[in-house]
Amino acid sequence: RFILGQSAYQLTILFILLFAGERMLDFESQSTQHYTTIFNTFVFMQIFNEINARKVCGEINVFDGFFTNNLFLAIICGTAAAQVIIVELAGPFASTAPIDGMCWLVSVLLGLGGIPWAFGLHFIPVDLEHGQIPENPDLVLGLKQFKARGGKTLNHHCSPKEADLKEMKAVVWDEKKSQN
Repeated sequence: RFILGQSAYQLTILFILLFAGERMLDFESQSTQHYTTIFNTFVFMQIFNEINARKVCGEINVFDGFFTNNLFLAIICGTAAAQVIIVELAGPFASTAPIDGMCWLVSVLLGLGGIPWAFGLHFIPVDLEHGQIPENPDLVLGLKQFKARGGKTLNHHCSPKEADLKEMKAVVWDEKKSQN
């Protein structure tokens, strides 16, 4: 869901900038500034998606422990600094042209938009056993109840172990029986 969701967000934004960006940001037709803004937006979407990709097992707070990994921070800052240099100084070498403050703001904000977008993707239910949208949403609910009751941890692949699934199904079954 995250790969497809981010791909949909990024492609939508980039196609909007490609086909309507000239009108929206008042560029000359097929100008280097227009294409540089699209490139800049793409790079900032990748930078902010790196932040999203820090948490891969369904954790919602992508900023948890953000400042504890100095290497990660150096990579993010280095990528952003390199982007500024490429856009503002590399000119013909990188086929870019300096862009104004409004284009920088648009690029960074559209890149940043990937973070709340990814947050929203957490609410698309996924069958934890098969990695698909569940036929039985009770299994997802069962996992939440299972974890809340101090159940076993998930393995390193972020999918429940066989014993965990059996116990989760038992939790769901117990909940249904107690409701009847």
